Amino acid sequence: MSRAAESARHLAQVVLEAFGGEPRVDRFHDEGEAFSVDILTCEDRPGVGFNSYSTLTLHDSENLIDGRDVRVEIAGVAAKGSLEFRT
Repeated sequence: MSRAAESARHLAQVVLEAFGGEPRVDRFHDEGEAFSVDILTCEDRPGVGFNSYSTLTLHDSENLIDGRDVRVEIAGVAAKGSLEFRT
């Protein structure tokens, strides 16, 4: 298993412990399909009518802020069916 895949798997376990529920992971590509990001979704978390989301592979990409490489993931909660959060 590659180091990137191993770190994403570990991150998914940590996120799932925080969110709970049954996870689903989807891969999203840019228009040219050169880049992708995996997003974990847990439905009805933290409650009915809401979904919790977290990126899992965003930290694999360079993120320069004031000349420093700051790797991040993004997590959040949105009303169920809210497509704006995922697009």
